[in-house]
Order: sequence, then structure tokens, then C-alpha cells
Amino acid sequence: MELAQTLRSRGFTVKCVLRSTMEGAFEGLEGAALYRTDRGDFEALFLPKPQTFAGMIVIEEQQNGRYTYSFHGTPRPWPANRVDSPRPISFLWHANHFLVSTPGEA
Repeated sequence: MELAQTLRSRGFTVKCVLRSTMEGAFEGLEGAALYRTDRGDFEALFLPKPQTFAGMIVIEEQQNGRYTYSFHGTPRPWPANRVDSPRPISFLWHANHFLVSTPGEA
């Protein structure tokens, strides 16, 4: 909820915060949530401080008009280690936060 408060203080309207489909995606996650805002949706994953996502590597591959992503490094990714999408996904990480954009409707 701290991230929702930060977003609100920066002018975002947070419509709701839901469970993330990426819960358990990385070893040691403290939490994960889906944020729906007036500027788009995204998933946020959190590690306990002082752990960080600094050792994370995201690999994108394109095949048959689809995008697949796999993760390497630390924290260790879950065994399935694959995200499939019809559109590109953006990833941003800083300190103990890992943000994943949710592709919009076509």
C-alpha cells in the first residue's frame, strides 16, 4: 500500500490493488500486487530490504508475432521462468521493487 500512496502523491489515481499473477515468480518475494491506475496497469513485486533486483537479467525473444520473456540471475526465478505475451512488456526495477507493465487492449 506504500507504493499506492506514493503514486497518489505523484498525481496518479489508483483505481484498485489486486493480487498479482506473478506471486512466487522469484525466490524470496515479500509480496506482489497488480495496480490499476488512470495511467495504465502494472504488476509490482517486492523483495524484503535490503535485497534488490540488481542481479536480474530479462531476456526477450520474438517468435510468430509473440513475445516471450525469461529471467536469469538473482533473485532466482520460479521454475517455469517464462512470460508469454501478444505485445511487448516493459520491465523496470529499482532497489527492492520490480515493475512489470501489463499490455493494453488492442
